[in-house]
Amino acid sequence: MKKITHIGMAALVAMGMLGTSCNKAESPEIETPETQKENIVTLTTTVGFTADGTKALTGSGVKTFAEGETMAIYYWKNKGNDHEKAVSAPLTAGDITNGGKSATFTFTLDNPYKDQSVVYIYPAAMANADFTPNYDALYNNQDGTLANLASNFDFCTKSGAWDGDNLPTLTLENQLAILAVTLKNEAGTSDITSSTTKLTVSDGTNTYNVNRSVAEGPIYVAIRPTSDATIDITATSDSKSYYKILTTPKSYAAGNGYPVSWKMTQGANLSKLTAAYTAQNGDKLTGTLANNVKISIADGATVTLDGVSINATGTWDSGNYAGITCLGDATIILSGTNTVKGFNEKYPGIQAAAGKTLTINGTGSLTASSNGYSAGIGGGSGVACGNIEIQGGTITATGGERGAGIGGAYNASCGNITISGGTVKATGGEHGAGIGGGRRFTANVSCGNILISGGTITAKGGEDAAGIGGGRGYNVYYQSSCGTITITSGVTEVTATKGEYATNSIGAGSVGICGTVTIEAGANVTQN
Repeated sequence: MKKITHIGMAALVAMGMLGTSCNKAESPEIETPETQKENIVTLTTTVGFTADGTKALTGSGVKTFAEGETMAIYYWKNKGNDHEKAVSAPLTAGDITNGGKSATFTFTLDNPYKDQSVVYIYPAAMANADFTPNYDALYNNQDGTLANLASNFDFCTKSGAWDGDNLPTLTLENQLAILAVTLKNEAGTSDITSSTTKLTVSDGTNTYNVNRSVAEGPIYVAIRPTSDATIDITATSDSKSYYKILTTPKSYAAGNGYPVSWKMTQGANLSKLTAAYTAQNGDKLTGTLANNVKISIADGATVTLDGVSINATGTWDSGNYAGITCLGDATIILSGTNTVKGFNEKYPGIQAAAGKTLTINGTGSLTASSNGYSAGIGGGSGVACGNIEIQGGTITATGGERGAGIGGAYNASCGNITISGGTVKATGGEHGAGIGGGRRFTANVSCGNILISGGTITAKGGEDAAGIGGGRGYNVYYQSSCGTITITSGVTEVTATKGEYATNSIGAGSVGICGTVTIEAGANVTQN
């Protein structure tokens, strides 16, 4: 691999110092600004490409210059005392030779000092006024087209010495690698390149943001060379988010083009999110949430949690929302190990939308907890929740003070709770049921019907609360309540433990009422 050295300010200064040591003897006479004459000169230079590639490939696979492109030059002026940048005139058809592999550029220079080195930067858009490469433009302004990349971001450079008259003729050396990107869905069955409007590529040090219109691929991205880098990719296609992490380190050399095809996972890596995210139908979420941003699930969406960690540590100032907020009917599929904790003490780990249904299934695990006065899964303090259906998975849900493990919370009602499978361990906070209602103080607090027809369930109530059923009420005028409770013979095992001072393991909490409790014959139920 050819080693490329980037030309920065220090290098330019060094070249200037070297050039100064070789200057011709100066006249002892000192010209004053009043008598010094302007020396505006127009000069040309011819540059070309190395055989191994210095510029983005055209559609025909030939590396070429194009009409309208410009080049910048850094030179010394006023007898080597100042640096200056100049931009060439745009190329015309007559300036381009050798099948597009060479071109003659014309510069107008102000008082150039010709006994010093010069540096060419091609294209001119990659040259800052302070003699450094314009990497900021590279990181944020690419549009994914070859024409835009070739004209603005295919960074080539070379330095050379003047002969005292003409600008040097040089062969440019490319400083970047070119990726020609195509994208597919995770299964590899569908190409999503043409509908991709945003692509972000990060090597752990530099991040390149490509914004484009809907168009046929591939998507061209100019990047700085990498060596054994972990590449992280995100994309927006057809209004859906996708992500990919290349776990095998990648090396991309300057001057080379790389056709790459990536299978993208629909959803988001939470470790990369810096703003609120709403998961759409078919999304997979993974990673540890690095910023306190709101994570929601769109109405009607089925979303997979695969190795998710949302673990808020603050209280009121951490974010006025749950760990995961369901905006309507939602289905969560569990894969891997997942942990979700509410951000604000008023909200649960996972919030089931009022009047809607949250369904949880899968083969993975979920640990959900409150960060204060809310349920682990269900409602928040003064925040009602809808129906909750658990069909599978290994679930551990812990309520905060006055909140149920699964169900309602302080001064807030919940809908029906149905468990038909999985392994469920639910623990209520003080005055909250393991599965069922939370604490009532003034507002109406009721839990809907509870049906357990399958799975292995362990439920423990907090002080004055049932293991399965109601939380604690306030007085005879403000009683907590729950609907009917039914446990069928199809369950593997149910263990219900009442909290201290509570009357019922299954049924009403202290100062509360409940509907009919039915435990079918043959049901494996233990009440403590």
